[in-house]
Amino acid sequence: MEPSFDLSTFLFTDESDIVTPDTAIFNPLFSVVNALKGDDQIISNALITGDFGFQAISQVETEGRDSLMSSINIDTVTEQASIGGYGLKNRGIINLNEGSDLFQGLAIANLSTTVEVVAEAIAVASNFSAGSISQVFATIDFQAIADGIDNTGGAINTNSGNDTIGSVLFGNLTATAIATADASAIIEAIATLPMSEGLQAFAQAVALNLTNATITATGINNQQGAMTTGLGSDTIKSTADTFSFALGLSFANALEIVETAPEENQVLALAVAEVFLQANGISIAINNTEGYIDTGADKDTINVNSRTIGIDNTRGYINTGSHDDRIIVSSENLAIQNSGGHINMASGNDIISVQAANGITPFGIVGGTIFMGNGDDGVFAGQLGGNVQIAMGNGNDYVEGFGSASLFGGNGLDSLGLGIENETDLDSINIVGRNAYFTLDDQLLRTNEFEGFIFGNGQKYNINNLPFLGSNNEDSFKGRETEDFMNLRAGDDIAYGLGGSDKILGQEGDDLLDGGSGNDTIEGGIGNDILRGGLGDDLLDGGLGHDVMTGGPGKDRFIISGQTAERDVIADYEDGIDLLELTDGLTFGGITVNQSGKNTEIIDANTHEVLAILGRTEAAQINALDFI
Repeated sequence: MEPSFDLSTFLFTDESDIVTPDTAIFNPLFSVVNALKGDDQIISNALITGDFGFQAISQVETEGRDSLMSSINIDTVTEQASIGGYGLKNRGIINLNEGSDLFQGLAIANLSTTVEVVAEAIAVASNFSAGSISQVFATIDFQAIADGIDNTGGAINTNSGNDTIGSVLFGNLTATAIATADASAIIEAIATLPMSEGLQAFAQAVALNLTNATITATGINNQQGAMTTGLGSDTIKSTADTFSFALGLSFANALEIVETAPEENQVLALAVAEVFLQANGISIAINNTEGYIDTGADKDTINVNSRTIGIDNTRGYINTGSHDDRIIVSSENLAIQNSGGHINMASGNDIISVQAANGITPFGIVGGTIFMGNGDDGVFAGQLGGNVQIAMGNGNDYVEGFGSASLFGGNGLDSLGLGIENETDLDSINIVGRNAYFTLDDQLLRTNEFEGFIFGNGQKYNINNLPFLGSNNEDSFKGRETEDFMNLRAGDDIAYGLGGSDKILGQEGDDLLDGGSGNDTIEGGIGNDILRGGLGDDLLDGGLGHDVMTGGPGKDRFIISGQTAERDVIADYEDGIDLLELTDGLTFGGITVNQSGKNTEIIDANTHEVLAILGRTEAAQINALDFI
């Protein structure tokens, strides 16, 4: 790229100074720049261009040459095929000091060419063997890399004033970096040139290079750097975008380009087009890997937009400081990559709001830790991942999102919006003390000391009435001393209701269900279940299968169904206290009561099927008063 303007040579005054060179801006290592007073502006724009190295190849003199490699200046080819640059690079310290200052960087890296240049390059290359062509392309890489503001290892301090780090260009999204590459000319040249061994080798070599190509845009690159906004309502804005190599190209466009070409050319050109279309760029609005960002005092905003990653805070640290701060991130794939990183929301009513959409696995926040600090804070994350740990602070905090994460409640009434429409849409819910565990598609979300849980349909629960939900595997649940609802679904499950009037649904599997104390309702469902009512007036329904039911102390009711009962055992029926409830068309007139050893059998008078066995009960004691 062109030589940069050395910012350390600019003499700032107490007035409103403007630094707007026609080139990129560079502040050297160990250099300290002080912008003094006034509303200062430091604005840079950089355009870096290349042509895939085709221009250098097209100018090769082929006469008397044995190989393409020996005929060209490979350094020139590499320089034009691998381009990169920055709008504003800081390796020292920049202090913006007093005033409402603007610190802006824009970089565009663009690889493009024309049909004529590609055709000339292919014509030259065709004078040499396929191996010679491959040898040249094996030594170069296709790259387009742009950094809007490159603060790697540097320090930027805005100090007092309402300052902006970024750019006011492109829809007021700042520190813009755009990396592009144009494919159409290459596709058209391959489609229209006479088929030859050289054309085939050239196309194959280009396609191979595209597979490993790099196209990267970073709005603010703060790797191992430090950015502090200080006093004032400051704004850090950044956008990064890549248009990949398929700029303006779709498969439909490619078909249109090659439609008049010979069939063999079409096959070759479309094969290269497919590689173009699969080549993905990487865009990062803020790269804070091992970096430090502190928004300082007053109401500050970090607002970023990117195609790939909004903020990469890998092993980095972001502190929002005091007052009501905002971190707003939009990305098509991953909003905040926080692996090994830390975000401290400090004091004030702070908000982190992220949006990730359209990606195959779009994530809001992945990994690291977030501390919500003092104030009523909110984290709106959508999809969580990487077991991100979010700790609530002092205040009534709110988290919205679901995924692999651990959430820790603090001092205040903390709530979780799961982003799931209904609790039954989850794979499982388990509650252990003040901890809740939610699973879905191998993702585990854990909460500790949360008071509220909100589902998409508006249903709200607290930690004392949140339902238990079994998976399709073997589950083991222990309830609370309050009223529990347990829906165990499939699997051979174990559930203990403990205190409270619980409702336990075994559903499928051979389950062990124990209501504990309280007036419980226990339904075994499908399977050979063991039901224990415990202390209290319980309702026990074994469901389909050979079930064993024990009511325990209290006035219990046992369901005997004409459709589902299969020699169910009622182990402790107490005549005159417990009752037998006939369902599904059964009546007292439709059954017979028979003594069988020390037990009593309840038999369907029509089918002669034994429906239930009353343990250690005399048949003579059983009459119409025992049935309802």
